[in-house]
Amino acid sequence: MAAAEREPRPVGRWSLIGACAVVVVLVVGMELRGDHDTRRPSAPAEQPPGGAEKRLAAMQPVLAVGGRAAATERVSSLLDVLAAECADDSRDELAAMAIRTVRKLRAAGIDTSPTEVLGGVLGREDGGSLRCRVFFDRYVALRRDGQGP
Repeated sequence: MAAAEREPRPVGRWSLIGACAVVVVLVVGMELRGDHDTRRPSAPAEQPPGGAEKRLAAMQPVLAVGGRAAATERVSSLLDVLAAECADDSRDELAAMAIRTVRKLRAAGIDTSPTEVLGGVLGREDGGSLRCRVFFDRYVALRRDGQGP
């Protein structure tokens, strides 16, 4: 039993100095490379949607799978992509444009959803550098002419 109960050996001075040197080298290396800020950016879904985005998500038909949260997430992710394409317009402005587009199409007797409108605007290949407002107006005109989904 005496062999199993060994007393801990004291840490030598050079072992302690070596361990501290390794830590210093690692910290200095991280500072030089810029690894000190490796946090993941917050996901867009973590940001609360604005008023127009909430109204747009409320217009989206709820599918049995996922419910209202999934519908809101779909609208939000489409707005993320569209906001990247249309830097001149804020997310709320884009959501408001989509709301107006859905209302115009429904008033013209064309059944549509916000995700269909956002997807249709994103799918247009005749963009160029025009503001997104033009994309929404073109989408309404195309749908009224019987083109598109």
